[in-house]
Amino acid sequence: MAAEERTRNPLRFGIMCNGWEFYAWQAKAIRLLVDRGCLPSLVIMNDKPAISPGIWKKRMHYPTRDLFYRFFLRFFHHPAAKGLVHMQNELMQIPLMKCLTVKKNHSEYFSDADVDTIKTHQLDFILRFGFNIIRGGILDAARYGIWSYHHGDEQRFRGGPPGFWEICRDEPVTGAILQRLTDRLDAGIVLRKGYFKTIRHSWSRTIDQLFMETAHWPAQVASDIMNNVNLSWDGGASTTTAPIYKNPGNLRMIRFLIGLAVSRLLFHWNELTRAEKWNIGLARVPLGDFVNRQTHDLPAWLLTNLPHRYAADPFVFPANNELVIFYESYDYRSAKGRIDFMKVGILSGRTSQPGIALEKDHHLAYPYLVESDGKWYCVPESAQNRSVDLYLWDESAEELVFVQTLIRDIEAVDPTLFRYGGKWWLFCTLKALSCTHLHAFYSDDLTGPYQSHLNNPIKTDIRSARPAGRPFIMNDLLFRPAQDCSVAYGGRTSIQQIVQLDPYTFEERPFGTIEPFRGSEFPEGIHTLVEAGPFTVFDAKKYVFDRYHFSHQLKMRFSRRFSMNTDHT
Repeated sequence: MAAEERTRNPLRFGIMCNGWEFYAWQAKAIRLLVDRGCLPSLVIMNDKPAISPGIWKKRMHYPTRDLFYRFFLRFFHHPAAKGLVHMQNELMQIPLMKCLTVKKNHSEYFSDADVDTIKTHQLDFILRFGFNIIRGGILDAARYGIWSYHHGDEQRFRGGPPGFWEICRDEPVTGAILQRLTDRLDAGIVLRKGYFKTIRHSWSRTIDQLFMETAHWPAQVASDIMNNVNLSWDGGASTTTAPIYKNPGNLRMIRFLIGLAVSRLLFHWNELTRAEKWNIGLARVPLGDFVNRQTHDLPAWLLTNLPHRYAADPFVFPANNELVIFYESYDYRSAKGRIDFMKVGILSGRTSQPGIALEKDHHLAYPYLVESDGKWYCVPESAQNRSVDLYLWDESAEELVFVQTLIRDIEAVDPTLFRYGGKWWLFCTLKALSCTHLHAFYSDDLTGPYQSHLNNPIKTDIRSARPAGRPFIMNDLLFRPAQDCSVAYGGRTSIQQIVQLDPYTFEERPFGTIEPFRGSEFPEGIHTLVEAGPFTVFDAKKYVFDRYHFSHQLKMRFSRRFSMNTDHT
């Protein structure tokens, strides 16, 4: 549907809270809703009186089973997402309604009179940032119900604390959902769902990522409503039999803290000593067979003798019975990449000497190739330059010639340009969380101007967000290679089928995964693959020790530590 045909009536929303102080992530969610044009129209505040038992009663009934957990939370665990923000001044013009609920078993019920009063405000939805488990007529007091977060994958972890048990259970990812509450516990209608990498050496960083990076979800769902995107409000309720987790006991907490310390040491040691060594592989099968693993032959590795360097992110096009392959050539000595190219004879298999296609003062990577009007263009990653730039391949001079900047002031990672549905689409992630949030931009012309998708980021999933090569057609369907970085960066490739894509919507579903070649010289990862007729070109990695990588990482750590100490003086 064309943009001018969409209705954009502002939505009215209510906020359930326990007082004027909100967590930082909650304040961010409210402010993002206002930025999207939604109108906060009612504050529903818990009127439950604060009862403070005497000191003697506190001591007699203080829970000792999770004493260490409570002590750690009070004195040592202070994630930024849980910082308090006083919002009375921001919300002072909004009607305030204080409600006293009735508790039955573990649930809270609003009085019929309060529900009727709330309905008079004609709210479109209510954000639950207060109260506990709520049931009854209040669930239907707003047109689109009450929206509530569960910070965890509800199919695996119910209860809490968020992010804690994922670290304990060594889960590679930590999930989260935004749901519309129903009258059944743990059976909400899922509105948004995403997955983040579990940061095993830091519970605080896991929490900050989980809470702050999901704060935009209510604004995204609101945008879908305002843009008339079809949403299932009556079906799709979650069904789960996952175990319910509770606060950890003292012994578990001790083991958890020891595990954090060990994980932190291992994390820093691996960062120092495990340098990635990528190489480019050539498989003499079309991409469809490669995806379906209809070949078990080990690939041919195209580059050898690369001291303190690696070759990754290959892109290819055929020309004069040769495959012209562009790739990132990274040098650990300068900690910078450039774009090199080489040619491989289709019949002979002979490989030419590499040449330099593009080198800048800043880091370059992922030399994405796209054809238009018989010419080959390249869109390399230049996140350090805060731009997405278009280059033309000059075959006679064998170099990339700058055409123009497509998008400015953006730290775009792995920009992926393709034509679909009559538009040019540019997918990328952003440097801040380079493997988690997928963003999309579109234009009627290759050279732009490019507009942001109206619901960016269009996907939040560490397992399949970051692009991993050129989208391709198979059986008349469009597929997108994506990186699965849940266990390790570039650990394997996920193939996603794009089901729907337009300026307002995006939907894709998993099709399959491509695992590394475990029996090869480079068995630890695969994160870019591209089709070239009957061939598939890809990259793969192993880990090595490199002294330049070690010294660079060490320098970075000392620099960060010195900066932190300077800031505190």
